[in-house]
Amino acid sequence: MIKKAIIPFISLLFLSYLSAQGFQFAQTVTVDGGQGNAYDLIFGFSPDATDGFNDGTDELAPPAPPPPAFDAALYTDQRYYTQIVAGLTEDIDAEHVWDLQLAYDTNNLINVTWDNAGWSDMMSSCLLQDAFGGDLFSVDMLTDNSLTLDNPAFNALKLKVTPNGTDGPFLSTGENYETSPAEFSLHGNYPNPFNPVTFISYEIPKESFVRISVYNLLGQKVENLVSNLHPAGYHNVMWNSMDMSGKSVSSGVYIYTITAGDYHSAKKMILIK
Repeated sequence: MIKKAIIPFISLLFLSYLSAQGFQFAQTVTVDGGQGNAYDLIFGFSPDATDGFNDGTDELAPPAPPPPAFDAALYTDQRYYTQIVAGLTEDIDAEHVWDLQLAYDTNNLINVTWDNAGWSDMMSSCLLQDAFGGDLFSVDMLTDNSLTLDNPAFNALKLKVTPNGTDGPFLSTGENYETSPAEFSLHGNYPNPFNPVTFISYEIPKESFVRISVYNLLGQKVENLVSNLHPAGYHNVMWNSMDMSGKSVSSGVYIYTITAGDYHSAKKMILIK
């Protein structure tokens, strides 16, 4: 028989256990510029995540290109293509807001779509609103599955998500989206050409020591961007067109290389001042 005196203690332990567990799910919003270009923007929750950048799950987005050019990204503390935030007990029934930053191409058309099958099992509310918090429009994403915009004045939306604490597909775009990529990969920098900042994205399928360096066309090393052990996942690094001494480099063509285990790759980028 359990004594009444220790019931509050047991209850406290049980609540602490629940708080440590939390919940997780991830879902996708597709933003299409209407000319064969689209971005899959992934939002979600996990008890292992923070509300900032989480290496291995989150994917940062580079700066928006100069207009007119189509672009889309999530924004909280910085620009993301994928952001998973904390999914703890205290986050249940609490509204979480992502800004959705948009830029239109010359066709002045953006289509936003999402597959909301099962969303109501994980969310008590999910709204897509204008930047003024629904003064101009508010779309219930649990019942509707698309929004078409043809006015470039709508270049910022609010994605408001209220989770109910139920687990769902994690990092899923309708099929299995793995937290770790299947193979090593080095992507083209963006923007390119650039001035003075560019971003380099790369994928690591298993824990590896990674080196990324920048060289000029004479083969001289200009800068070391990365030199440390990486967990498996999707990563990116910024180069601000500075050399190893902190001096700004001149305009021209530069080569960036990656070495991770037995994997080696190199790509070209152009700095224009």
